Amino acid sequence: MSYNIDYFSVKIPDNKEPKEYSFVERRADILNMILEAGHPRAISQSELAVKYGVSQVTIHNDFEALATFYENTSDRKTVNFITESVYQKSIAALMKQGEFFKASRILEMWNNWLFNMGKIKKSPDELAQKIEVSWLDDDDDSADDDDDDGK
Repeated sequence: MSYNIDYFSVKIPDNKEPKEYSFVERRADILNMILEAGHPRAISQSELAVKYGVSQVTIHNDFEALATFYENTSDRKTVNFITESVYQKSIAALMKQGEFFKASRILEMWNNWLFNMGKIKKSPDELAQKIEVSWLDDDDDSADDDDDDGK
């Protein structure tokens, strides 16, 4: 049996215990956890089985169904959302741990990804060169102004 369910659109009920979720609500909740964690392997299927009161086989089947759903619905927008989510989560975690250099490296990787995806117009090097040139132009103008005032 094949279902055409958009798990991204399912509202997780606030007034229901996870053990009472329908399979659709459970899968939508698991999908949210995967997005939050950044990867399906970051989530314990055994712990999910306990949380939802189902077997680990059921959770495994949920993961399989979500993988199929993702393959069938993934588009550039979804991939971008997930990628940005992983970068942001990684940077935030490293900053919280005081790993500022590592966070800056991840930020650099993210900026490169944004540039390659066409989400930003200029690479940081090009921007730095333009800023440096504009500062030089400003300095030259002010130097000329100083010479004119002295005459």
